[in-house]
Amino acid sequence: MSISGIGLGAGGDLKGINIAGIGLGAGGSVSGLAIAGVGIGSPTLKAIVIAPAVAAIEVKGLVIAPAYLQVGSKNSKWEKSEVNDPVIKGIAISAYNNIRGEQKGLTIGLFNYAQKQKGFQLGVLNYVKDNPRGLRLLPIFNTRLGKRNESTD
Repeated sequence: MSISGIGLGAGGDLKGINIAGIGLGAGGSVSGLAIAGVGIGSPTLKAIVIAPAVAAIEVKGLVIAPAYLQVGSKNSKWEKSEVNDPVIKGIAISAYNNIRGEQKGLTIGLFNYAQKQKGFQLGVLNYVKDNPRGLRLLPIFNTRLGKRNESTD
């Protein structure tokens, strides 16, 4: 168990219960329960994660990020980590769920974005990049519809 008033970080992995007043991050993975007052970031999150903003390449578990969740990155340096393709497996609740990879599970938010979808999106606007044109941006609900579009780079 780790508790910090300002920031908590590790070059490797953080396991167990980790609570930080402002930010929490790890160079490896975060597993267990992670709570921060502003943000949490790690290449891999295998945890229950609660913070206004959360960023990772691979997420397995529950994420409650009232402002923003990002899975994956346009930054190629971050993508060259030991984690494979960006993916979320689980449930994410955030105003903006930005899944720059594959979503497996459920996202709930005002705006949900996923490049690839094997789950469900619930929100005001929901975008699935690999859906056929006309079915990519839908209100209320979206999922993988039709054949997978192979040209979605």
